[in-house]
Amino acid sequence: MQIQKQRMESLRKLCDIFCILPSSFALPPRSIKREASPFASGGFSDVYKAMLKGRPVAIKTLKVTTGVDHKKVH
Repeated sequence: MQIQKQRMESLRKLCDIFCILPSSFALPPRSIKREASPFASGGFSDVYKAMLKGRPVAIKTLKVTTGVDHKKVH
């Protein structure tokens, strides 16, 4: 188990250095059944209740804005 923790820590550090996420962290859109409205919201993200493989989860989505009009981009 210790080796797995070390590998995950190394992966996290590499992601930080190169500002990328592994493709395995991205969930296919059709695999998630998300509620229409967020149950929590902040300046940079929204949090939705969702179901993933029959289990309740929380999905955090980043708000992306343009530099011109600061409207939310989908």
